[in-house]
Amino acid sequence: PDTSTSNDFIWFFFQCSSLTSVPLLDLSSGDRYFAMFRGCSNVGTLPTLDFTSGTNSTKFRETFREMALLTTLDNCTFGDSRGDIRLMFRDCTSLLNIPPSLVTTNCSNMQQAIYGCRSFTSIPLLDTPNVANFERAFQGCSGITSFPQLDFSSGHNIGNAFNGCTSLV
Repeated sequence: PDTSTSNDFIWFFFQCSSLTSVPLLDLSSGDRYFAMFRGCSNVGTLPTLDFTSGTNSTKFRETFREMALLTTLDNCTFGDSRGDIRLMFRDCTSLLNIPPSLVTTNCSNMQQAIYGCRSFTSIPLLDTPNVANFERAFQGCSGITSFPQLDFSSGHNIGNAFNGCTSLV
């Protein structure tokens, strides 16, 4: 499909639980990806996608939520996450890591962002000086054994941030 002039991908594939593959999409005009792939529980990989366009402060909220078979997003380009990555990877139970190209410097909300990602074994170094909400950010990530120093200095709500991280030492 020609998506080159589309700027809004909200709920684009929302709850497409029978979908097993995603076509290559031109996201060059994209600005909002809210719940774009939420509930695509049978998609294991995505094509190389470039999410770097756009300035919307909620552009990544719930984008990949409940993609249970997704293992990596390293082939995709993210750039600045802007303000809100709430629920971005929630219940991506097979996801192994946060994509290295995701920049969290200007992120303000990570509530439940990585909740239930039980295949993670570590959290990469994240630049989080502006995150005010870490509530349940890593809850249920039972495979995490270590994590880097995170900047909680702006964190007003860090409740249950690591609840259920049973392997954390």
